Amino acid sequence: MERITIYKRELRKAAIGLIFLTVSLPSAFSSNRYSLAKIGLPEDSVEISFESDSTTKKTRTLFFGLTYGSNSSFLGRYQTEILPYYSADISYKTKTGLFLSFLAYDINNSLTFFDEVDVMAGWNIDLSKRVDASVFYTRYFFTESTELIKASVANTASVSMGLDWSFLYSKITGHYIFGGSHDFFLVIDNSRYVEFPQIFRKDDYLALEPKIIIITGTQTFVNTHYINQGTPLIRPGNGPSRGNPGSGGSSTTPSTTETSQTTFNILSYEFSLPVTYNRGKFSFEVTGRYSIPVNLLEGDTSVPQFFFTGGVVYFISSK
Repeated sequence: MERITIYKRELRKAAIGLIFLTVSLPSAFSSNRYSLAKIGLPEDSVEISFESDSTTKKTRTLFFGLTYGSNSSFLGRYQTEILPYYSADISYKTKTGLFLSFLAYDINNSLTFFDEVDVMAGWNIDLSKRVDASVFYTRYFFTESTELIKASVANTASVSMGLDWSFLYSKITGHYIFGGSHDFFLVIDNSRYVEFPQIFRKDDYLALEPKIIIITGTQTFVNTHYINQGTPLIRPGNGPSRGNPGSGGSSTTPSTTETSQTTFNILSYEFSLPVTYNRGKFSFEVTGRYSIPVNLLEGDTSVPQFFFTGGVVYFISSK
């Protein structure tokens, strides 16, 4: 009960602060720029962005990115140990919105050079001046010794749709992970894009995009992670591995944890503030994200946590 009270208090404070920031920013600047179409990179990466074909000439664009992250997470869940990481990615976008991305992650102080490699392909399209959509597929490769909570995930198929309300940009994304674990997620986020032009020179600008994110879904992959680590949350016939000490012995009915891992539910509330400085062909971004996990599997000791990412993107465009 005490933990729930803390969650509610922190959620209320974060929501009030983000709403104040969104409403109080000068209306003379763009309230939300729909022309920034995001390539659907994993949430721990610096998001590569490019202007929509609806407002600019169609171009081919090649992106190179480097990122540092304070900890790794995956769709509202994260491993017990804090794992800072470095990542590098290369992405290519065609004139029609098709894109291909390669990402490599190195966990700080790990014994291997790369701990994870992702390959992603997809398509971004503008359905109208206010509506955009994306479909993409991601294939994950991990080293055998990795401790990442998403290491049990082999493939993700995703589809998203975004709507620009002028004062707010809303997006809903569906993810289906398969091959190893099988889970389905819906991610809803609302953001407001604000741009401050000509900070130091005529061709640069500073951008803020505060976001409120709700992640919902199932969480079979969480227990799979603990099984791979040798500390399963669920032990068949004996209930949760770290449940009530007084409930030992054999059980003939499914445990609460076993049921809840496949129940579609809210997994986390997140508050994010990316700050981006763009100058010429370079984009520098730092992001603070506060995640509040809810509806944890019994035995999962995750607590609210702050994540920091920072990185740089260099891009080359051609007609």
